[in-house]
Order: sequence, then structure tokens, then C-alpha cells
Amino acid sequence: MKKSLKILLVISIVSISAKTIISNLEEGTFITIITLENGESINLDETFDWRTFSPIIQDKSHDLNKSAIISSFETEKHNFLFIDKYINRVQEGRSLGYWNILNFSEARITDYGYVEGLTWGSEFSDYYHSLFQNKSCRKLMFYAALDVVENMCQNFPNDFVDKILFQLDELIVLTQISTYYKTNFSYKDSYWKGFVHRRVETDNVPLSEVHSYLVEAKNKISRIDQSNLDDALYEIKINNEIQILLNSKGYLVMKDSKKLHYTFESPIQSIKYLEDNSGGYYLIEGENFRDLFDDELNHIN
Repeated sequence: MKKSLKILLVISIVSISAKTIISNLEEGTFITIITLENGESINLDETFDWRTFSPIIQDKSHDLNKSAIISSFETEKHNFLFIDKYINRVQEGRSLGYWNILNFSEARITDYGYVEGLTWGSEFSDYYHSLFQNKSCRKLMFYAALDVVENMCQNFPNDFVDKILFQLDELIVLTQISTYYKTNFSYKDSYWKGFVHRRVETDNVPLSEVHSYLVEAKNKISRIDQSNLDDALYEIKINNEIQILLNSKGYLVMKDSKKLHYTFESPIQSIKYLEDNSGGYYLIEGENFRDLFDDELNHIN
């Protein structure tokens, strides 16, 4: 074998190995680096700023305002900008997006009048329903919404995509004729279950149409390559020694290949760094536990 070919082969093997190692590293999208001195601690609920609101609909999220079909439904008081405002207010008020999967809360709607200036039963509700009662408008809104969701899935961690696919599966089953008409709907249902019910019962959208859109959405989201997505939205690095990830499975404390998992049923409240002549230690505390580890994450009994 020629020397140049051997060198190329070695480089290729090293490159493949490096990619494998990198893919096995778990990391967050937003990383906070913290240095703790002896006796100092952090409160995780304050450090993980996962309640920060980021609107789903932003400038250039879609171009429905330029659609002649959508514009034909405008009134003197309302246009599609009000729909954008309504969507963002629903999201903020009900934690739609990545945030509600962090504490297993279901986004529920119990009152339609919580959006300031958009009182339900007013001209806005007439405008809102007129869009959903038109087949061409529904088609335009569906594909715009699917683009927004796909973009979120491509920018949020793996568990967000998994949650979206899980919810789509639930709704696909729900919109089967054999399931839908045997289902008892309640205001306590999840937001999306209620949304489907209102479209069918209030706006007379054919159940088969809703079902076909859901199947199409699942097929598109399923094609997203999750191998390049992060493992969590938030990560804290402490003293350049340990990592703490926050995702829908709870808290993951890591040092190299060693991992400690704390669920939301027993969440971590604080982490304190302690030091003496023998080395550094981390005291991990929750409501019903106090776990002490050395800086290699070996548990100290």
C-alpha cells in the first residue's frame, strides 16, 4: 500500500472516530458557565431561566399577510396581524412550546377572554371563525403553521421533536371516525384536543380534512434529522468540572461518561461546592434528599 494511501486511511479513521465521540457528547443549546468557590451554591430554579417568553410568531414567520385570499377576509378593525397577536398571547398564557414539556404541564384553555383587546364573542371572533370556515384559508394557515413548527423542531432539542410526534400521534388517533365520535370532550382537555374539537364542531371543518393534515404534519416532522439536535435546551457548567442538563426527562448531572439522573418528581433545588484538603465536593439538594459527591461524581456515603 502506498504511503500516501496509508496516511489517507489513518486520517479517515481518526476523523470517523472523532465524529463518533462528538456525537456521544450530550449538551444544551443555551450554556451558562458558573464558578463556585468553597461554600458557594446555586439555586437551579433561578439559574435555569426556562420561563423566558419567546413569541412563536415573529417577523417573517410567515407571509400570510400578503395573501390575497387571507386579505379578502379582513374587516375595518381586524386583519391577520390580530391572529398573530392572539397566537402569541395563547402561547405566553398557556406555555405552548418547549417550556410546558419541562414540567409535564398540559396547555389548557378555560377562558377565551384572556387576550386583551380581543374579547371572544366580538367582531374578532367572527373574523377568526371566518378564516377557519374557508377551505382555502385553512390550507394556507396549515402550511404556514407547519413551517413554523418544523422550524421550532429544527432549533429545539431532541425531546421537543419527540413530544410533537407523540402529540401528533394522539391527535391522529383522535380524528379517526371510530375514535372521535366515542370521545367525551371537556374544557379540561389539552389545548390541541380542544382546538380540533372546536374546528370540527364550531367551524364545520370535515374530520377527514383535519386527520389528513395531521398525518401530513407527522410525515414531515418525522423526516427531521435528530442526530444533529442538542440533548437539552439548557446546560450549566460548574467549575469546568460537571455539567447539569435540563430537559423533559429531568435534571442530568454529568462528569465525562458518568451520569446522575434526577426526575421532576424529585427535582434538584440547589448545588453547593465544598472543598477541603482531600479535594472538591458537590452537595446536591432537593426537598427530600441531600447527596454528596466528589468532583468525579462518586457518591459519598
